[in-house]
Amino acid sequence: MAEDGVARKEKPASLAKDFLAEVLGEEALAGKLLSPSAILDLMDLVAGRIAFTYAEGPCTTVSFDRVDILVPNLPWRSGQSGGTSCPGGSSSITIHVEAKKHDFNLRNFKTVAYSYVTYVAINPKTLRPNKNVPSLKVENESEKKLMESAKRRKELSVRWMEAQKAAAREGVMPSASTLAASEKGLSRREYLTVRETEVVVRKQMLPRHNNHLNIIFGGDVLRWMLGVAQVTAKRFTGNTHMIVISMNRIDFRETIKPEHVVEMHARVVSVQNTTIEVEIEAFVDKTMDGRGIVTSHSGYFTVLNVDEIGFRRAIQVGLKHTDDDQDALRRCAKAIARRDFDERIEVSGDVKSDKFFLDGLPVQGS
Repeated sequence: MAEDGVARKEKPASLAKDFLAEVLGEEALAGKLLSPSAILDLMDLVAGRIAFTYAEGPCTTVSFDRVDILVPNLPWRSGQSGGTSCPGGSSSITIHVEAKKHDFNLRNFKTVAYSYVTYVAINPKTLRPNKNVPSLKVENESEKKLMESAKRRKELSVRWMEAQKAAAREGVMPSASTLAASEKGLSRREYLTVRETEVVVRKQMLPRHNNHLNIIFGGDVLRWMLGVAQVTAKRFTGNTHMIVISMNRIDFRETIKPEHVVEMHARVVSVQNTTIEVEIEAFVDKTMDGRGIVTSHSGYFTVLNVDEIGFRRAIQVGLKHTDDDQDALRRCAKAIARRDFDERIEVSGDVKSDKFFLDGLPVQGS
């Protein structure tokens, strides 16, 4: 039911589709891998456009469920991003968005990234959630399959959050020796504590970052987080050739305005043979609202270590764990839970296996 007690209207899924296309990169970067930020911009723009059109009004980003970069992009490839609305609540809209690049050699498009993005419709007068979002009418088999996929992803998201809560519960966290044993057999030249991996940045917002609601555009925040994740990974490994291959649970908890200063804290919480996971938390000072400093955004970024020509490269730096740093143990325990969860659902077939390619060279994530 709508806010006024009248039944919500229904819209066909065919009216909830759109796409954008653009040429990405600069000539000076020809032959080099392009940062995923350009792809994310396209994905966020097309998903936001679909949400705005479908809700018939402004929307704000709530979360990127997961973004898997399947094919790292090269400059001067034309990029296309398309999306379709999936069932949500009375005020929420979930968009399945897929980014593609045009392969000059094969003369066709291949998928480079995909995600489910959730928005909340906003009443422009009250700036509160608009509970009059139309329900979705499914008209054919392909739309039905997409809706079923979105439903499974939503169920997985709930299970994921439950697993994270269980991993952080007191009395179940692993000891430092247990975490160290998880890296047994991996060759390392040095070890750093989680605190030693931390990178902190502070950014003053400006009006040019505003969206139509006069708050900071969510795509800009996501791009900043991705950049901080890459810097953190490069600083940790000492290698400038690092590629973000996936982003997990990018949550948008608080709105940011031009007068705000945003502080981001990034740290390495998991190190495998060729990949690391960077956890990022963003904070905003809302003291003037009587709320103090609050967490505005958070997310987890998996970064692949490669050499100059794009081949996987073993990481020579590991994490050093100590029992007196319970906060670091908790963060690393949650990272293990995320990795175990992903492995279980991949084996069960709930999601497709992630394979990463470097311009035709298959690279299996590890």
